[in-house]
Amino acid sequence: MSLLRFGALYLLNPSTKKSKRLPDSGVKRGWHPQDAYGFGFDESNDDYKVVLILYDRGGGFSADSNVMVYTLRTDSWRKIGGLSCGIPFGVLGKFLNGSIHWVVCDKSGSSCSYVIVSIDLEKEAYGEVLPPTYGDGFFNLELYVLKGSLGVLCRCRENYTDVWIIKEYGKIDPWTKLFTLQEVAEPRFGQFSTTVCTSNNGELLILYRLRFSIYSPKNGTFRNPIFHNVDPWPCLQMCTYVESLVSPNADNLVQRQHQ
Repeated sequence: MSLLRFGALYLLNPSTKKSKRLPDSGVKRGWHPQDAYGFGFDESNDDYKVVLILYDRGGGFSADSNVMVYTLRTDSWRKIGGLSCGIPFGVLGKFLNGSIHWVVCDKSGSSCSYVIVSIDLEKEAYGEVLPPTYGDGFFNLELYVLKGSLGVLCRCRENYTDVWIIKEYGKIDPWTKLFTLQEVAEPRFGQFSTTVCTSNNGELLILYRLRFSIYSPKNGTFRNPIFHNVDPWPCLQMCTYVESLVSPNADNLVQRQHQ
């Protein structure tokens, strides 16, 4: 299943074309640009969950957050402890290994320090991972999940983007740089939106300058495939999903619970 936002939040199973509008979270406010959300499967409880991070932003860059968790089994929301370390970059969190991840900017002084924050869906507890050492000239991070590993795109002002991935979890510095994407024009915010998927020969399907491109790390070249009836602009929060017959209305979960 996947999560969609059209004013309200919806669960959608693209395989069965069934959907469900989630109930109101109980927090009376409109959508803010800093609000973030994520969706994943809690394997220990055999339950699908949605995490919603709502911000009440005051002056400066600081903000207080309300974090709500929706469970498909109960079809209800509950509030957990707020996120205190900063504001996520990127609305949709990346789900991996039972946790949802966001890049968070903590601007306590004149500069902004980045950290990757996760919420464990089983324990509903927070965790942190320091980003790779990306050097000078960096100005933005983009999270992605590739072949079961967490990675980041580090966009730099000097016309290139470094691609990093975590290969060995648990190490003090778990990051490995895979390659560098060389750009042909002045970079701008949002130029590399996301890494969608990778092929068996190592090529990556990415959103590049608001269009789909296939990048070959072997020779450093791009090619632009033709997609019919696809507008890449709404896909800036694109994510992959695993096919299943699970109903967004929790019918399958209730049946398994009584077996």
